[in-house]
This record gives sequence, C-alpha cells and structure tokens, in this order.
Amino acid sequence: MCGRYYLGDDSEQLEVITKAAERAACSVYGQSFKAKTGEIFPSDIVPVLTMDCKPTLMKWGFTKSVGKGLLINARSETIKSHSTFSILLQNRRCLIPASAFFEWKTEGTRKQKYSFSINEDLLYMVGLYRQEANTPLPCFVVLTQESKADAAKIHPRMPVIFKEKNLLSWFFEDTETLLNSSWYELLIQQA
Repeated sequence: MCGRYYLGDDSEQLEVITKAAERAACSVYGQSFKAKTGEIFPSDIVPVLTMDCKPTLMKWGFTKSVGKGLLINARSETIKSHSTFSILLQNRRCLIPASAFFEWKTEGTRKQKYSFSINEDLLYMVGLYRQEANTPLPCFVVLTQESKADAAKIHPRMPVIFKEKNLLSWFFEDTETLLNSSWYELLIQQA
C-alpha cells in the first residue's frame, strides 16, 4: 500500500493547484517541470501542498539508503520512532492531492484492483518530504495506516487521508491525535 493513485484532469481545483506548482517549480529551480496526471506511479512528478500551504512539484519516493528502488510509504504508527521520518515531522509535512488511490485484493494467484475516492473533488493523502542530492525537486512519501471499514476487506493498509476542511490541522496539530482520527468514509469501486 499505497503503490499508485489517480489524478483526474477534469478537476478545476486540481488544475489550479497544478498550475501554481508548475510556476513555483520553474521560479525556484529555473527550469520547467510538468506535473503528471492520470495514474500516478512511484518516481512521477506531481503537485503537493507544503506546510506553508503553497503548491509545489515533488517526486514520489525517497531514495533508499541501502539497495535499489524507492521508499514510497511510511507507517504512521512508527514515524515518531524512525530516524528517517521523525525529524521530518517537525517542518516537512505535506499533503498530496488525489482524485482516488488504488489497492489490490489478492485472491489466490489473481489480484483485483480497486479504486477508493470520496464524495468531494479531491482527497488529500498525508505525507512527509525532504530534499535529496540527486534530484532538484523535493521527494515525498505517503503515510499509511491500518485500513478502516470497507477498505479493510480489500487491503490491510491504506493512506492516511484528510478532507479539504481538515487540511490545516495536519500542518499545525499534534500528529499522534491526528493520525488516530483521520479516517472517514471512502467510496470503493472496482478499477
């Protein structure tokens, strides 16, 4: 969990966030970057909201210190005790807008893909970010939690998500309280 998500190109709200993020990245880094829409995979460049509530572009995934690949998720239950993440909790929190996220249910040797969304324009996945030496753009990870309600029937983990009206609480409230109370009803569809 969470290995892919979706950014629809039909959301006015997302279009505003994306354009602002692209302009900001061009201004800060002196080069043009284009945010990806559609199905988002690890290492894709996407719009993200930082603690100053400004949209910026980031790459999904931290470079692993050992081995190949990217670290794309972090367990919310252990981030305070994990040295990679605990320092980021202080001033490197972010929110990742999404139209939906995907999970897979394994039945025997077959995997069925499910889409999770809400009755709003966007959902916001909770994350942490950092700057890495090998990329001009910051990189982020998505925080995960134990799946709740109907989502638990599909997969044991899911992203920590907030509705738009609760976004600022992720930036300014006590993390332990927030991570224990962030769940709300999701709509599940077979993808």
